[in-house]
Amino acid sequence: YTDYTVIINDNPTQPTVTISGQLSICDNTSTTLTAHADNGLGQFTYSWSDGSVTETIETEVLTSQRPYYVEATDENGCTAYHEVMVRIGDTPGVSISPASPICLGNSTVLQALVSNAGTTYDLVWTAAPNEHSGLLAGTGNRVTVTPTEAGSYQYTVRLTSSSCNGGDYTVTSDPITLVVNPLPTPGITNNTGTTVLTCTETSISLVATGGTSYAWSNQVNVAAKTVNTTGTYHFT
Repeated sequence: YTDYTVIINDNPTQPTVTISGQLSICDNTSTTLTAHADNGLGQFTYSWSDGSVTETIETEVLTSQRPYYVEATDENGCTAYHEVMVRIGDTPGVSISPASPICLGNSTVLQALVSNAGTTYDLVWTAAPNEHSGLLAGTGNRVTVTPTEAGSYQYTVRLTSSSCNGGDYTVTSDPITLVVNPLPTPGITNNTGTTVLTCTETSISLVATGGTSYAWSNQVNVAAKTVNTTGTYHFT
């Protein structure tokens, strides 16, 4: 006959396993999860819900919450199980209020609209082209710009916040365009051909040019006006 020796371990220690990692992440990002197994015999093997068999995994890029679980097995064949939910936090966002066209020499205020960033965040403004854009103070929710040349300028603002994932999250706004119009070149056309009122030339026809709207000194708000009294006439 053959002798067999069988060793029976009474009450083997039940292993435990936990999952650590960032469990609240920003939309369209991923996170790293690590399994921590204890109290078992020897080395552990791991089996994750996504098919991974390593101790640490990188989740796929998530746009909605998703559960992840891991099963740890020791050399006795005893197992432990743990599950976590990876959630999508409120993702910070930033945009810029529309900017109306201005005339050269004027200033305008650009306003950043921040959402889901809490009360602590950083904003950095940029302009393209930067030269002549008038962007001097490049931080803060509101910046005043005074472009020094006519043309079109695009402004963007970059937001850095930690509200959705516990670490730095950066997002850049869509650009807004500011149109800076050149100053008009005013002129007056004298359709009568004279600036002297006489018995035969009792009125003079004047036409303002160079702009789109006009205000004469005698409170006439059209381009063409007829004068029949002496005086000095100007417009804006």
